[in-house]
Amino acid sequence: MAAELPPFKSGFSMKAEMEVDSEELFDKADAIYDVVEHDDEHMVWRFSETTDDWAFVDYNGLLVVASTEEFDLARKGVLMKEFWEIVSTIRVSGGNVSKLWQSYYYTEETKVYRAIRHELDSDFSYLLMMPNCTVYDAQLSVSGEDRSWQYYGGNLEPPGQHYFIDDEEVCGCDLIYGYPNHPRGVSCGSYYDHFEAESWVEVVPVDIKTAIQMPGLHTITSSGIDNEHELSIYVVSSPTEKPIVLYNQYKTIWEEDQRESLPVSVLYEKVNLTTPWKIDQSSTGEIIGIDASQFPIVRINVFIDDPYAIGGNLSIRDFSIKEDGQDIQIDKFYFTGTAIGQKLDLVIAFDTSESMADEREAMEQKVQQMVEQIEQAGLDARYSIVEFSEVAKEGSVWTRAHQVLKNSINNISLSGGFPGAPENAIEAIERAIALDFRPDAWKAAIVITDEPSHQKGDGSNACNYTKEEVVSDLKDRGVTLIAVSPDFSDPNVNPNVSREKLQAYADMKDMALDANGLWIDINSADFSAILDDITSVITGTYVIEYKSPDPTPGTNRTVFVTVDNPNCQGKSDSVSYVSPA
Repeated sequence: MAAELPPFKSGFSMKAEMEVDSEELFDKADAIYDVVEHDDEHMVWRFSETTDDWAFVDYNGLLVVASTEEFDLARKGVLMKEFWEIVSTIRVSGGNVSKLWQSYYYTEETKVYRAIRHELDSDFSYLLMMPNCTVYDAQLSVSGEDRSWQYYGGNLEPPGQHYFIDDEEVCGCDLIYGYPNHPRGVSCGSYYDHFEAESWVEVVPVDIKTAIQMPGLHTITSSGIDNEHELSIYVVSSPTEKPIVLYNQYKTIWEEDQRESLPVSVLYEKVNLTTPWKIDQSSTGEIIGIDASQFPIVRINVFIDDPYAIGGNLSIRDFSIKEDGQDIQIDKFYFTGTAIGQKLDLVIAFDTSESMADEREAMEQKVQQMVEQIEQAGLDARYSIVEFSEVAKEGSVWTRAHQVLKNSINNISLSGGFPGAPENAIEAIERAIALDFRPDAWKAAIVITDEPSHQKGDGSNACNYTKEEVVSDLKDRGVTLIAVSPDFSDPNVNPNVSREKLQAYADMKDMALDANGLWIDINSADFSAILDDITSVITGTYVIEYKSPDPTPGTNRTVFVTVDNPNCQGKSDSVSYVSPA
């Protein structure tokens, strides 16, 4: 960069869908900030007249604020204020920010920011379990107003809202009878007073660092609650393996903290602060399928290419989920490598043209090992085979028997196919989707081919579907597509395939990525090694299930998954789906 960067200690980032007029944005930003660098792809400025924090705007979809100040709850507020300054500057310059998601705070390695949020509408008595940690900052916040009702005779009932930690009031407000009534309490906010009628009081956030700094159990209780509220507890502490937990006596209320920060080193990885400034779009955690076929229940499959994660060492508390920016509670969680009784329906769609002889031989040798590893993981697995070349056959009957699957592969007869000519993987995938999957199973289809595929409209009349239709069907049925195929973007790969005609065909790589699946380059390694990789994915994936908080049908949603574990940090990915009508 043109300017030397200071060492950042805190920050905030969020992905965005935006339209930017770069010159207009420069004119507006340069008038009130110190613009350090800008071109047609990005802009960097300093808030030099106020905090001296830095703003990074990548026009492809990332907004970042970075600060040299250490992270605490006051700094969190400053970062958020500056973030919205970025958004307003884009908008006032004629641009537009239409959607925001995937938000993160960044802290030094010795700190983590976490939050517990709980909705309530009546008095409660809860326990708060604090793990052994150093509490640097903590705050209790309650949104929503509550009633103080005026009765003749001078009594005000119910008495506003009050909150206690270990029997000491830390937050509260009510009204005192008078002319007019006036508020009293340890944390009174705004209020509405109507003499001899209904009156309302609100409370402001309060510091609770001293109240909860001791590890172990604390009581959190309330009085006077007569309306809907959201209780939030924000904590900046040293990292811990165990979460902060808010729960009631019978465990029917159970809220674990959501860890909403990453180490500031991850910010440097995400934003490559060199010349020119460039966003690192690489993902170290990958969502390889989302199943909303049982909506509002949504299931996500997350594969993390990291030895610690593949070993099954992550737990439910290491994951956090947001849907359209809203924190989501995980209802069900399991690791497929130790998933006793969890269901898997796996279809293998195999190209039977003569050019696939080496791949079929490898499949014959490896299928038994693959099935045994799946069985050792405890998965209740069923298998089916779909054969295709220029025509796709119907999928075989589901089987759990190893030998039946192996015999099906051994009996595949290779014939036909011309170098550079498309096969019909599109029809094969549709045959796979048409199978009777179990609703509560992980539904996966592996398609293996060395050619592009016919599709409707390519001039051949060989296929009844477009790739867009098949991608839509995969998403509607919640089937994960794992495609093993060539990378036709490389002109040296399969040169017999006309690059001009390729535009009319369907590329399995594009389909897998469009369907939120997984693509593997068939030429990246010996096919036996590729089959080992596929087995590792199947037995090394984390399956997360939650209930969407918004039951509205036919709307587009963005889901963001993050992993926060000391041994596996900075892993994240996002995926979109449309809620079924």
